[in-house]
Amino acid sequence: ARTAWEHIENIDPYEITHPPLGKILIGVGIRIFGMNPFGWRFMGNIFGITMLPLMYLFAKRIFKNSACATISMLLMCFDFMHFSQTRIATIDSFSVFFIMLMYYIMYMYYDSDETDLKKLLPMLFACGVAFGLGIATKWICVYAGAGLAVLFAMATVKKAKRGMPWLKVCLWCVLFFIVIPFAIYFASYAPYFSSDPYGRSAFEIFFGNQEYMLSYHGKLEATHPFQTPWYHWPLVVRPIWFFGAVPGIPEGMVSSIVSFGNPFIWWAATAAAVALIFKKKKTKALKSASVEKAEGESADADKKENGEKNEINMENKTDGEMSVGSGIYGLVITSIVTFPVGFIVSPISRLPGLSTPPVTL
Repeated sequence: ARTAWEHIENIDPYEITHPPLGKILIGVGIRIFGMNPFGWRFMGNIFGITMLPLMYLFAKRIFKNSACATISMLLMCFDFMHFSQTRIATIDSFSVFFIMLMYYIMYMYYDSDETDLKKLLPMLFACGVAFGLGIATKWICVYAGAGLAVLFAMATVKKAKRGMPWLKVCLWCVLFFIVIPFAIYFASYAPYFSSDPYGRSAFEIFFGNQEYMLSYHGKLEATHPFQTPWYHWPLVVRPIWFFGAVPGIPEGMVSSIVSFGNPFIWWAATAAAVALIFKKKKTKALKSASVEKAEGESADADKKENGEKNEINMENKTDGEMSVGSGIYGLVITSIVTFPVGFIVSPISRLPGLSTPPVTL
């Protein structure tokens, strides 16, 4: 929030450990409502709310089922970490929103049967813009781009077999996923350029900040009392204590902000992920057994016909079970996988002057 205010006042920013766009977005709320808690929390709240219909659309596209999409959205809505994180002035809610958006658009490309470039290129362009906005907010979107590239490759290979000119698509993607994102990223540094007190060129400021951020995050050894190893995160072993009572709170009252995932959702999702792996292996085994049975009965015409029918029925049954199982398990996973990446990896340190111990939950 302080950096967002500094951008508004054209002051050389103090916090430069992340790209500027997240602070610029926080500044929109400050411009509208003033430099107060409501103003600096407003835009994060808006993005957090917008994630809900985006989750619904994404889940509907994946599962082709309105009920699964609705449940997926509600699971996200009732996740405690999503609620807390999108109601304080941090940049994580923006970066996670852009990650969800770029994956949703890329999945539209993956899921589409189109091979016409005129219909496909707008999707890839929009995805590239979302990617550029994401990396201009926080570098975790660069890492998310690796998964985006895998999804793009899988979709392009599939479409190329149906006649899509894959080489032209790849050439267009140099523009969509390299040139345009870099342009967005560079343009986000406009507040740095205008407020620099040292008379440096735009490129000196830009590349100097990249070097600083890389060095800062690569060498950071800061700790805090509420840090936990990454394998504790899905189990919500230890919440993050963001804020505690400071002087000015009435006697006998406590003010505290704690962020942690909804245990019902996170624990169930962890178990569901394991169950889905075993269910998939079981389904493959059932399909393999049905194929062997059909081959064993191929000597007799009648038995062969019956074997083929049994195989089809078995495949339909197992495919149906797998589809329903993937929907039930997958919608839980969908609603929680995106957020630990964006919300927990940010190192949180205790605010200066805090002396009141955290509330025991």
